[in-house]
Amino acid sequence: METTADSSNDWPIPFALRSRSAPISFESGEDLDVAAAVDGDDDAFVRLVERHQEKVFRFCCRWLPNAEDAREATQDTFIRAYLALERYRREGRFSTWLFQIALNQCRDRLKSKAGSQSRHTDSLVKGGKSDELFGP
Repeated sequence: METTADSSNDWPIPFALRSRSAPISFESGEDLDVAAAVDGDDDAFVRLVERHQEKVFRFCCRWLPNAEDAREATQDTFIRAYLALERYRREGRFSTWLFQIALNQCRDRLKSKAGSQSRHTDSLVKGGKSDELFGP
């Protein structure tokens, strides 16, 4: 049996329009939470943290040598985001902005650890302890 648009009872596909008085929102729950958090709604920021904390933590784990550093970087990421919410530009996704903060936190920690290790090594060499450790 051949079916065509003319012979089918289902054509055209019926649809119903929403009432024009009801506003149509294309914002996601995240967008609404970001807007509310910017306006000072701490509960909205908590929802953002809950939505992203596991992903941010896993991201930090890929950059940092141990889980404790990753936990601290994750926490610092959300603190920085909270303090900078007013500067967030809604041109991009919140998660992109958040992961940029996380990346900066990881890089800062890696630089700080590298500098700390270098200072410890330099103090051993300058203090004359390198001979004690490695022999003459």
